[in-house]
Amino acid sequence: MTETESVQHLGWYHSGYLPHFDCAKTLQFITFRLADSLPQKELQLIKEKVSVAPKYKRQMIRRRTVEAWLDSGYGCCALGHPECARVLEEQLLKSHGDRYHLLAWCVMPNHIHVLIQPLIPLSKILHSWKSYTSHWAINNNSRLNLGINDNMFWTRDYFDRYIRDEQHYFAVMNYIHNNPVAAGLCVLAEDWRWSSAWALSNSGGEPPPVPAGGDAEGSVVRRRFPAASRRRSRRVAMPRGQW
Repeated sequence: MTETESVQHLGWYHSGYLPHFDCAKTLQFITFRLADSLPQKELQLIKEKVSVAPKYKRQMIRRRTVEAWLDSGYGCCALGHPECARVLEEQLLKSHGDRYHLLAWCVMPNHIHVLIQPLIPLSKILHSWKSYTSHWAINNNSRLNLGINDNMFWTRDYFDRYIRDEQHYFAVMNYIHNNPVAAGLCVLAEDWRWSSAWALSNSGGEPPPVPAGGDAEGSVVRRRFPAASRRRSRRVAMPRGQW
């Protein structure tokens, strides 16, 4: 029995205060971040701000506030070191086609965006990414002067959002590719070395095909990544409901 045949997906569940949706072959937009990428004082302010907002606005307010802090480059930003970014990118690519289909990614200095079609539970995928890279980063902290404190590299939890339809799929891919541009780290999406935009630009400009039945409607098709990914710096709005 293979690993993908022997595991049970959890459906909707909560880990800490974050909801997760774990379903086989459902396309997922995932974000996880370094442990010091948000100051504790700011996290508390975000919680208070979200708690008094109308319920239908809470996800939007939280997403925009957290996004702004992450893109400001707070914390040690260890992933900004090329050697550290390379190790993480290699881990993302390592299990492509085995544990998941990797469709898009972007390694930012203090957080990561990934678009995948999981073949095993998300929690197992995230654990494999975090466990290896955390040990590697801590072991190389002094040598590379990464600035990691308290021997804690990643936050325990992560954000995930399943892909609703084809429009959502391309909006997410466009957002992932443009995040370094929006954060002022480069002019063009394909200039950012540690992302699928760079990989696509250096392999003919074609994204990997979306596996059949991968989204909620089963309608996502192979096509070139959006032309907006090549535009100059601008913030790309995510569909309502992203974290």
